[in-house]
Amino acid sequence: MRKLYILSVLFITALLLITACNDDPTSIGESLIPNSDKVNVDSLTITSSKASVNSFIETIKKGTSPRLLLGKYKNIESRMLVKFFSLIPDSVLTPLKENQIDVVDSWVELYPEYSIGDSSNQLQFSVKHINSGWIAKNFVWDSLQMLNYDQNDIASQFVYTDSLITFNVNTDVVKEWLRSRVDDSLPENNGLLFTPLNEGRVLGFQSVAFVVNDKAPKLKIVVHKQGAFTDTITAIPSRSVHVMDGTKPEETPQNITLQDGLALHSKFWIDVTKIPQNSAVNKSILTFNINVSASDEGSIKTDTLGLFFYKDSTANVVDSASKVLLIREGDQFSGDFTRILQRWIDGDDNQGVRIYLTDERRALNKVVLYSNSASNIAKKPKLTVYYTEKNK
Repeated sequence: MRKLYILSVLFITALLLITACNDDPTSIGESLIPNSDKVNVDSLTITSSKASVNSFIETIKKGTSPRLLLGKYKNIESRMLVKFFSLIPDSVLTPLKENQIDVVDSWVELYPEYSIGDSSNQLQFSVKHINSGWIAKNFVWDSLQMLNYDQNDIASQFVYTDSLITFNVNTDVVKEWLRSRVDDSLPENNGLLFTPLNEGRVLGFQSVAFVVNDKAPKLKIVVHKQGAFTDTITAIPSRSVHVMDGTKPEETPQNITLQDGLALHSKFWIDVTKIPQNSAVNKSILTFNINVSASDEGSIKTDTLGLFFYKDSTANVVDSASKVLLIREGDQFSGDFTRILQRWIDGDDNQGVRIYLTDERRALNKVVLYSNSASNIAKKPKLTVYYTEKNK
């Protein structure tokens, strides 16, 4: 009897399971689940024509840039300041103190690593000796008005190749720099001011941030002690910065124009009211299409867009902790937009985002994106959202 009882229980259990499988699975126990705990999973793609955009120039300091830019190209001019410094060996230092050292030759080597403009157009520039002190991290274009420098051009005998530019530097100036290391009565070495003389090209060189690299700018100094020795000292940048001046490029409502150097940013707003406010965003992707024909990029293209959440778009105040990056693939920038979107859905004021090029301190690229006013709907900015809506 015991075995029969066990078999009967197993048979009834199996029967119940088969019956349950044949029923609508969403109806089993539905009445037992509170309505507030039920969810709907959905997706949405937004290419709203209500979205708006506005471009503006943001003031940024370039003292931390890993690249120095020099030249004039279309709407922008860039100048650079470089102070060279070297360790002086004891064999030179001692006779230098006794004023027994002559500088018989000196030249600067520049290694271009970035270029924009006509490659056949050689960059012409002057080099002036700076007399007043300057601080790289605080130096901006307007600081040039306060900078004291000699009017004489101390550079000569330029030699150009695609990978190297060299020019001689007045040896009297360089000797004074060396002598100032051992004689406090002499003026301090404040470096050189580089100013472009022609238009059509900008070149980029490594800055102080990369002085350990073989491609950093160098000052070569050949010193000589009569009847004793000739030696060559290599100096590298101890301080450097570039500064820019320019005007906004021409813009149209169909485009979002961003530009390095000028730090041309854009305020971008998109209507997300179609997404229910009580939703949890599982994932969202924001995509911008590049207007290639209107863009103008150099030898190294911009590979990333940066976005910040606006706390106050009128005062141009962003949440610095809200940074989002959109990565370039082909002619598009796209990336995860979930963090910012969820804040709007949770009730934060949607004042849009600030868009900028992440290489704006080290390049001069102009990148033009199609805006929401683009005639081709497929080119408009697109926000694709996957979300879970919780019933009220």
